[in-house]
Amino acid sequence: MKKQTRKPAWMLLILIQAFMGTCVGLSALSGYEIQTLPDATYVSDIHIGGLNYQEARARLQEYNELLKSKGRIQIAVSQDHYVISYGQINACLDVEKPWTIYSEKSLEMP
Repeated sequence: MKKQTRKPAWMLLILIQAFMGTCVGLSALSGYEIQTLPDATYVSDIHIGGLNYQEARARLQEYNELLKSKGRIQIAVSQDHYVISYGQINACLDVEKPWTIYSEKSLEMP
């Protein structure tokens, strides 16, 4: 009869250890802080992978300024062609939006 009482005790011990291991693993992952963006990160054709958040923000801000000054939209309707600059319609990248999304997902950002 002793063998039958030991078997459930061992199973209970294994389940408790598995639960504790899962809790420790999740705790470790929740405290993990990302310092740089993954290498394969692009915005449009701009590579920002491997950069920290401030460097990526600065690079996107430079691209935003370039778009405002030189960017344009070309529209062709039948024989009529129109060119509208991004500055005329106040078009720009929302550089702060990605950082807002990351902070909402509770990633720590510098």
